Amino acid sequence: MHLIPILMQLSNSTRVASPSQLPLNEIKLPPGFSIALYSDGPVPSARSMAVSGGSNNATSGRDAATQAPVVVYVASQATGSVIALVDRGDGKAEESCLLLQGLNAPEGLVWHNGSLFVFEATQLRRFDGVDAAVLNGCKARRTLHAEFR
Repeated sequence: MHLIPILMQLSNSTRVASPSQLPLNEIKLPPGFSIALYSDGPVPSARSMAVSGGSNNATSGRDAATQAPVVVYVASQATGSVIALVDRGDGKAEESCLLLQGLNAPEGLVWHNGSLFVFEATQLRRFDGVDAAVLNGCKARRTLHAEFR
């Protein structure tokens, strides 16, 4: 079993007070699939996501204490930012932190070999070593964008 991030878009008529009130039970899934809330942290206008290399063992059934942390990077085109959501082994994001801000409408993200590629409206940027910075910075509750400028 693998962690596969999806964005759930609700119709304009669907109103929820908090992410925990999302109508997950109304989503029809194929046999053998399940769905659960990964994060209820603030991710305004999420546009795209990328999952770090730790995702290979995110839900492999091993003891949570022995699993590598997983970082899900979420781009917000509206706010020009990338937020990192950290799962330290239980299949849910325990931490979130602002990784990048001041971007020009980030439209896509790709994680490859420890680097995060951010596709903006007018350019492509590569940020190296993001997982280590996030795993140390989220724990310290720091804003990390200054480290990547």
